Amino acid sequence: MAPLIQIYYKPQTRLEGSDSTEICTRTVQATPLVSQLRVLCCIHCEDNVPGILTLHNAMNATENGLISSYPVHLTELIGRSTPLLGPYKINNMRLMRDSTDRIMKDLSKYSKSFNFSVIIQPFRIISLYKIMHDFICKLAQDESVPLFILPFPESLEILGKGTSLRSLIMGVEEQSPCTVGIFVDRCLLQYSGSTELPFKVAVFFLGGADDREALALVLRMSGNPEVRIKIFRIHLTGDLQENYMEKNLDDCLVKEFGDKNIPPGVEYHEIKANVSVQVLDTIRSMESKYDLVVLGKRRVPKSRLEE
Repeated sequence: MAPLIQIYYKPQTRLEGSDSTEICTRTVQATPLVSQLRVLCCIHCEDNVPGILTLHNAMNATENGLISSYPVHLTELIGRSTPLLGPYKINNMRLMRDSTDRIMKDLSKYSKSFNFSVIIQPFRIISLYKIMHDFICKLAQDESVPLFILPFPESLEILGKGTSLRSLIMGVEEQSPCTVGIFVDRCLLQYSGSTELPFKVAVFFLGGADDREALALVLRMSGNPEVRIKIFRIHLTGDLQENYMEKNLDDCLVKEFGDKNIPPGVEYHEIKANVSVQVLDTIRSMESKYDLVVLGKRRVPKSRLEE
């Protein structure tokens, strides 16, 4: 099964009192392709690192489009210790390395391999899961990131942390000042960018703010010659009450994508579906063919997918 990113955009609570200009710039869509993209990446354990690095590769960092990455190792607070949010600094004098040291060493090595077009600025959060989202959202706001990636590894279900992680995701989605990408990591192999095999990405586009953010993220990947992208725009037929303002925004972004990309790197397909179940069946039937699937979490208001 392909790894999945669900995009969710609701920058509301943390930006109360900010001016409208700041609110508008806290999205991937509003970040120019030839400017620095700031990404906050949460990491639960060492198993998350290959998938996170693969996503960085696909996002196509260049001299004119740097990626400034803020990897954050999330550690559960045990006992009566004080919660901590702060930059990570390696201690070369320490003989024993913990998991944070190993994670940050791998990320630093990755940054050097890309001639620092990916800038790594590591952090560490030690907190109870029930309040961890406050620290994450504060860091996202302080660093003015338009996107952060929060992995949901299936292995955490086995370890019994699924409930705590779901609570963390709900808190992040409610209070985030920027776009949230929930990364369902299904053991995504690390993509080096030098293989002869293309990295295949599919984006399923039904419309609405979340799907536009998903498409904007994939647009950044389209400049990578090793990435092959297929866009599936799904039209719900029947008695759907269409929001024409949203549709116009959708059409503009899809047109921009088409204008900037030429096959075979990008393919565009349109699919008609009658009910939400048919949409889900379509996605499930295709996801095994791709290395990464990207889609928005919420849908256009009054669509059947919200029923």
